[in-house]
Amino acid sequence: EYGLMLHRSPTFLYEHVRDFYVAVEKLDDGLTEIIVGVCGLRVIWANWAEVYALAVTPDQRGKGLGGQLVEAAVNQARNLGVPQLMTLTYEQKFFEKFGFEILDRQRLPLKIWSECIRCSKNQACDEILQGKIDDQFKINLTNYLSNQNNENNKTLPTVFPFINYDTGESVI
Repeated sequence: EYGLMLHRSPTFLYEHVRDFYVAVEKLDDGLTEIIVGVCGLRVIWANWAEVYALAVTPDQRGKGLGGQLVEAAVNQARNLGVPQLMTLTYEQKFFEKFGFEILDRQRLPLKIWSECIRCSKNQACDEILQGKIDDQFKINLTNYLSNQNNENNKTLPTVFPFINYDTGESVI
């Protein structure tokens, strides 16, 4: 409606319905529910997922609903063991509240850009690319690296694939 999001066809929405968190509000009749917010999580690869299609109705903005939807997507990525998240957005400050930082587009795998060919702005994208590494993954990585230096500790931590944002190379 505002021209700020990639158009999604009804077919796409049905095929990807499990990607989305949906917030609803009950109307005064107590029976009717209307959608007031959505946010999707698209797993791109074993170590990458995209938080996408975040939208909240104008009358619900500023009430924390968008944040709840983003947190639901981040938690789902954590539950799936996907440590790195990215988003394309015009709302840089909003995503910074959740630990997302600006990323260099040139350092990400081409697989991430598979949706971009359907966008009318694909040759002149003006969205901001932001990403984050899940905090629990950082803890696991720190523990892993410290355990590497401790010969007496035979416990192996959970290790996830990891790509360094700066170099694009695998760390583990």
